[in-house]
Amino acid sequence: MFNMDSIGRKIAECRKSKNITQMELADLLGISFQAVSNWERGQSMPDISKLPELAKILDISIDELLVNSNSKEFIINIIDEKAVEYMTNNIVTKADFKEIAPVLKLEQTDEIFENMKETDDYSDIADIVPFISQELIDKLVVKAKKAGNYKNLSEILMFANKELVNKMAEEVFADKDRKKINTYLPFISEELVRKFANELYTEEGLKGIEDLAPFMNREHLNNLAKDAIQKHGFTAISPVAPFLSKKLLKKVILSMHPGLKD
Repeated sequence: MFNMDSIGRKIAECRKSKNITQMELADLLGISFQAVSNWERGQSMPDISKLPELAKILDISIDELLVNSNSKEFIINIIDEKAVEYMTNNIVTKADFKEIAPVLKLEQTDEIFENMKETDDYSDIADIVPFISQELIDKLVVKAKKAGNYKNLSEILMFANKELVNKMAEEVFADKDRKKINTYLPFISEELVRKFANELYTEEGLKGIEDLAPFMNREHLNNLAKDAIQKHGFTAISPVAPFLSKKLLKKVILSMHPGLKD
């Protein structure tokens, strides 16, 4: 792990030995004074792109700058554009990735993530998606769907491009695979939920939209329920009753039991 306190102290120590102020170091690196201050207080790490220049100004090696970090060998290989070669000969875990990702550029994190050997399990993907591109996230979604890995898919759909998710959901809906469409329901647009609900209601009545009900617009669901009552009676609403408005349920109860007080 990066010991930001140790790295910060090392930067401060070397800066002072060179008789350079924080402001002067910031100017030399083309960054803000606050960034240097945060480094030295152990609150953040320099971006990897700044490490060679920083080490040169402070007259130390990158290895010395990173002190006792377990990832310094990997960082040095990334700087030397040998990340993939390093990963061929060494195991880079998700924990390693999460440690170094905050100091990498987007194209670097994408390359590293795609070459990792642990990318078939998305269980902790929420910790990783802030560091990879939208293009790669969408690529992982498509990969999981093609593999039929709906466990992985459910972990990452919330981060995917909405248009892509809607398109995939429509494909699954067209295949009449009810179990799989449920994976998409929390993440698709309200308009698409409405479309699915209308089609299923036409084919199967309220029983057909039981799984969709929690994700439906309340007014839309109420309108379908009213239609079902007119056609089939009050008992028709039972599949979706927990999701109907209190006002409609009250009306139904009073209609079924006229002796009750309003």
